[in-house]
Amino acid sequence: MLGLARSVLALSLLAAVVVAPACGGARGGAAGVGNVGASTLTLAPATVQVGDRRTKVDSLTTRFTVTSDGQQVPIESNETSTETAEVLAVDAAGAPTKLRITYTTKVATQAVAGQVDVAPQPLEGRTYVVWVEAGVVRATSGDGEPVTEAELAALADDHETLGRPAAMERILAGRTWRLGERYSLTEAELAEYNELKRTASGQHASAMALTLTGFDDQLATFEMEVTLRTAKGGAALTISMTGPVRIERARTRPLEITMTGTLEGVTQGLPAVGTVEGHTTFAY
Repeated sequence: MLGLARSVLALSLLAAVVVAPACGGARGGAAGVGNVGASTLTLAPATVQVGDRRTKVDSLTTRFTVTSDGQQVPIESNETSTETAEVLAVDAAGAPTKLRITYTTKVATQAVAGQVDVAPQPLEGRTYVVWVEAGVVRATSGDGEPVTEAELAALADDHETLGRPAAMERILAGRTWRLGERYSLTEAELAEYNELKRTASGQHASAMALTLTGFDDQLATFEMEVTLRTAKGGAALTISMTGPVRIERARTRPLEITMTGTLEGVTQGLPAVGTVEGHTTFAY
């Protein structure tokens, strides 16, 4: 059952689903951003610069039941984190390849039939320098000391898209958006997004759509729909979520993501069904 919860908690990549990690300086106006007409919007290509900083606050809750021998077992999982990252290097394409990151808080709990388990969090309260070398995530402590295997594994999982092209940013900035028009990502765009992840998470987006619901000189709001499928460790799940995404127009960066939805499937041969609620905010 813990494996099911962990695969769902991996959805704290809600931010990555919308826009790949992007840091930045002070919030600005809409320079470089144009409107074709009163009901249309174009977004500037996102930029990342050395020295950019961002703080991300993330929370995710799943509530589900598994059925065993005709009995339903309730499970609730909660994950919260606060982290601040600074870009130390970018590649020729403008993707960040090295970060200094501090995990102020990072907590994960699970209650099975009321019995609470607190998962170990090796990163909480620590600072790291994380970079990509020959396609592999490397890391040291903030002071340059070696990290443990547990820390490196957790950092590799958290930064599986580091140094990879920002597929969703390209999609957001690559078309003219019209108010109320629902745009479904093509198979090629979904494949591009799914290829961003280095680890064998067994999770991929099978469908995604964005609808522009409103914008002004500084902000744009989209309604996002996404279907994720997970097949790993005895779990085969389908997770469907919807919710609003607020984007800063000046640099095409996420400000707030709120997603709710359902999950269903099997884990360890047992039927599972439940709900998912996620919320992420960014400050630059």
